[in-house]
Amino acid sequence: MLCLRTVLGQQVLRRSGRFRAARRPSSATLSTSTSTDLDFFNPYVDLPRTDAQSFLKALSDLQWAPRQDAELVKLMSQRFYATADDFFPPEIIRVLHSFAHISYSDAPLLAGVVGRIQDLLLAPSPRRLSCLLGLFAQLHISHPAAVNPVLEWVPRKVPEFLEEIPCVLRSLSALHVHERNLIEPLALQAALHSERMKADFVWAFEAAARHGVEVGEETMEEGVKAVKRFGTSREGAMSHKVALLAACARTGLTEEAKTVRASVLEAIGDTRKGGGAASNLKSTRRALSVLSTMASVRLPDREIMDCAMGACEKALDYSVPSLSLQGSVHGGGSGEDGGIISVEALSRACLHLALLDYDPRTLVQKFFCRSSSPHFHSLNLTEPASLVDLLYAFALVLYKGGRGIIEQTEYDKWLRAVLPPALSCWRRVSIQKRRQMAQALVVLREGGKLGSLLGGDEEMKEALEDFWSLNVSEGEGTGLPPLAPPGFVWEEGIDVRSLVPTAVFQLSESHPFSQEGKRGAREEPQLLLFGGVEDEYVAGDPTQKNRKKEGADRVESNDNPAATAEFRLQIACTAIQTGKRPQINWIY
Repeated sequence: MLCLRTVLGQQVLRRSGRFRAARRPSSATLSTSTSTDLDFFNPYVDLPRTDAQSFLKALSDLQWAPRQDAELVKLMSQRFYATADDFFPPEIIRVLHSFAHISYSDAPLLAGVVGRIQDLLLAPSPRRLSCLLGLFAQLHISHPAAVNPVLEWVPRKVPEFLEEIPCVLRSLSALHVHERNLIEPLALQAALHSERMKADFVWAFEAAARHGVEVGEETMEEGVKAVKRFGTSREGAMSHKVALLAACARTGLTEEAKTVRASVLEAIGDTRKGGGAASNLKSTRRALSVLSTMASVRLPDREIMDCAMGACEKALDYSVPSLSLQGSVHGGGSGEDGGIISVEALSRACLHLALLDYDPRTLVQKFFCRSSSPHFHSLNLTEPASLVDLLYAFALVLYKGGRGIIEQTEYDKWLRAVLPPALSCWRRVSIQKRRQMAQALVVLREGGKLGSLLGGDEEMKEALEDFWSLNVSEGEGTGLPPLAPPGFVWEEGIDVRSLVPTAVFQLSESHPFSQEGKRGAREEPQLLLFGGVEDEYVAGDPTQKNRKKEGADRVESNDNPAATAEFRLQIACTAIQTGKRPQINWIY
C-alpha cells in the first residue's frame, strides 16, 4: 500500500508550481500492487506524448465510459501526478471533477494537488474556494498540506460568500473541520442575506447545524422564519422540509421540528389511508424522495421512516400485480399518475432505510423476504446498480440484526435470486458500486460459502472468483483515502486499509499511539477509527502537535460518521479482512 509520507515527502512539498521539468514517478515512490509498467503504449496514459488537453479528453472519456477500468483510473492518477505542472488551475479543477465523478482518489492525485495548491489559490474567488472544499470532501482529500491553505482563505472571503455557503459548510463538516471561527461567521452571513438566498438558506441552515456549534441568534431567528415559509407551506419542496427538520432537530428548535415533521407526514401519509392507486402512487413517490433526502442529511427520523416503509410495502402490493396492465418496470404509462413504481426506485429506498439504521427485522420481513419471490424477480432488473443496492442493503441489515433475523432458507433463496445477475454485470457498474458490492460480499461470505449457493453453475462460480480476486484480494487503491482531521500527522507506522479506507487506520506495533506501543506486544492489530472531533486524539497522541484549544473553540459534531450504518459495515469488513478481531479504539 502506498505510504502517503513517501508520496508527500519533502521533495514533493518543496516543488514550485512553476517548476516544469518532466518528471515520471519512480517505482519506489509510486509503486502499485500490480507493478504496472507505465512505458507500454496506451492511448490514455502515453506519458511522453500526452499533453494536458489530450489528458483531459481521455479522462472525460473514461469518466463517462459504460465500463470503468479501475487499473486504468489508477494509471491516469499517476499520469496527472507526473505532469501536474503542465495544467492550468481551471484544468486541475476539471481533473478533480472527473475523479470525483468516478469516485476515485489516491496518493498520487493528492500529491499532484498539493504541488499546485498555491497556484490554485492565487486570489481565489468564493466559487473557487467552495469548489475546492467540495471536491476535497468528495475525494476524501483531508491532508493538511491540501486543506489548510484553503481554510486560511475562508475567513477573509466570508463577506463575499453567498450561494456558496451551503456547499462550504457541508464540505467543512465532511472534512471534520468544526472551528467556531469558521462556522459562525458563515452562518451569520447566510442569516444576513437570507432573503436573497431564498431556498439556499435552508441548506445553509442545515449544513451549519451539522457542526454542533451555536449558530447565533440571527441564524436561529431566520431558521424559524424559514420553517414558516418552506416547512409548512406549499412553497417548500419536500427536500427543503426534510432539511429544515434536520436543522431544527440538531439546533434544539423542538416545536418547529414537530411542525415540519407533521407537514412531511401529511404529504406522504396517503398510503396509510387506503386511497386510490393514483393517490398511492403520488404519496409513494413523495415517500421515496423524502427517504433520499433523509439519507443525504443523515436524519434517522423513526416516525417518517415507518411511514415511508408503509409506502414501499404498498408499492410492492400494487406495482408487481399491475405490471402487465400499467406499463414497464421503469414506470411507463401516460399522464402524471401513469406507470408504476420501478423496482430500481424501491431498491434505492431499501438502501436508504438500511443506511438510516431502520429496524432490520422489519426490513427483512416486509422487503427482503418478499423481494426474493420469483414474481418480484420476473420484473427483470435491468439496472446493475440496483442489484448492488440490494446486496449492500442486505449486508447492512444482516450486520446490524445478525443472521438470526432471517431463516436460512429465506437467506439462501434471496441470495440465489440476486447474486447471479449481480455477478454477471458487475463490470458495468461504477467503481463506487463495485466497492459497495465488495464490502457486501465480504460480510455475506463470512456467514457461509457463497459459492455453494450458485449450485452447479460453473460460469457464475468463475465470475465470483474473478470479482473476488480483482475487487477484494487485489483491490488495493480502488477506494477513497482515509478522512482524518486536518491536524493528523501521517506516520510511517500507519497502514491504510485498502478495502474500506474511508476512516479506518491500522497502527503498527511501533506506532506510539498503538496499544502495542503503550503496553507492550499484542497479537491482534489495533484499529484507529476517527469520529468528528480530534481533541482527545490530539491530547492522547504524543506524535501530534498539541492543537487542542479552549472548549469554546471546538465542539462535537452532529455529523459523526461513526454513527452511520455504512461506517459500521466498513469496520466489519476491515476486521474480516485482517483475519482477526482487532481491538477497536474509538476516537471522538
